Amino acid sequence: MTRTSEVFPDFSGMDQDMAEACAVACGFFARLFQECPSREWLLTLRDRQLLEEWPLAMPAEQGREGDTGLRLMARFVAELDEAGIAAIRRDHAAMFVGPGDPLPQWESVCLTEDRLLFGEPAFAVRRLYAEFGLALPRESGGSR
Repeated sequence: MTRTSEVFPDFSGMDQDMAEACAVACGFFARLFQECPSREWLLTLRDRQLLEEWPLAMPAEQGREGDTGLRLMARFVAELDEAGIAAIRRDHAAMFVGPGDPLPQWESVCLTEDRLLFGEPAFAVRRLYAEFGLALPRESGGSR
């Protein structure tokens, strides 16, 4: 069995500035996953060039993939027009609302060699949530 500490990094030595930067970054992505971005929110992101002031830089030893992804997001947002906003909102609805089965926000096929859902990474997330008194929602809308 994979332990939570083997799946998720250890943040125990993080200083206050880094913790605040992580909170901003996590809040940004949580909002993108939990609710469909409004036109106004996307325009603010574009017009204020907020991705240009991203709070986290990728350490050199982790490679530059994160910085490359950030540059791609910033370029996409900088060129955002009404058609792009409509596409983002349509894609969000298709992925996270339906029709059909929406994508689980706590699971990814990219985490296992067999590319399966509900494997050990899902249980690791459950254990991590439980450490903080949290649980994943049930399909019926209740909580576990």
